[in-house]
Amino acid sequence: MKQTVQVNIGGCAFNVDQDSYVLIDEYLKELQGYYGGSPDGKEIVEDIEERLAELLLERCGSASVVSVADARYAIGILGTPSNIGEDIPGAGTKSAEKPRKRLYRNPEGRFIGGVCSGLATYLNWDVTLIRIVLLVLFLASFAAEQFLLVIPVAYLICWIAMPKADTVQKQCELRGEQLSAAGIEQRVKGGQQVPGAPAGQVVGRILGFICGLLLFLTGLSALAGGIFVASLPALASLNPDVAQAISEGMNEIGLENIRALGITTMIVAALVYFIPCIIAIYYGILLMFGLKSPSWRPGLIMVLIWVISLLVLIPLLAINLAAIL
Repeated sequence: MKQTVQVNIGGCAFNVDQDSYVLIDEYLKELQGYYGGSPDGKEIVEDIEERLAELLLERCGSASVVSVADARYAIGILGTPSNIGEDIPGAGTKSAEKPRKRLYRNPEGRFIGGVCSGLATYLNWDVTLIRIVLLVLFLASFAAEQFLLVIPVAYLICWIAMPKADTVQKQCELRGEQLSAAGIEQRVKGGQQVPGAPAGQVVGRILGFICGLLLFLTGLSALAGGIFVASLPALASLNPDVAQAISEGMNEIGLENIRALGITTMIVAALVYFIPCIIAIYYGILLMFGLKSPSWRPGLIMVLIWVISLLVLIPLLAINLAAIL
């Protein structure tokens, strides 16, 4: 029976058997010796160690014992100092092929499903810019009362079609990085920055707050207006003059038969109107204060309820209008 040792690799605690401990320890010492003379050597070794920890977590988890096979698997992907030079373009006779970027949903920094975060990482854009573009398109379609379903449906399709970047390999493919020690060395020495770097975060937070404030005020105004319109029948019952004015106004805009639509149709229509208002207020608060959506995704649930309500409302209106006319 082999002895196990608890070690810290890249900030994560692992239980490793004696043989794998020796293998990992020798590998890290070899890396330190290889990069020791470089100004960025400490940072490179720390990044490689973190990547090693992620690979071990993916393969065997934090509760299992890391075996020699697990250690060799992770080290084989990252590469040893003896072959790192061959993997760096211009360092040897063999040049590394540029990794192919793939589009994934990025769980890091997501609000709903990680679609915007994935697009931002893939395009090297600030994620806030992607969200603002989608928000502007949605508000424009909402104001024009056309193509209201395009943005929500497009988001749902992307959520279904785009796989989640839930492994180290997929995260590297999303960013176009090599999953190797050579790739890490290139990124550190090249000073590459991923979206959401400190400078981008400040601008992103400012834009996010402004965008969230506009979204919050728009949703709140629409909600208040809807509540006022819904309360008009109650106000009309208190004053005959008000009732007469409301009746005349409804006749002018062609809504004289709205009361004949039926209570079910009215309830579904109210859902179709009020849910987007609540969604706008909800995401406005998230953007203003930089909050993350809960794991049970209330925003997505509200969008789904709205889509279902809209699909139910269309045949209900057709049936009621046919009966009225």
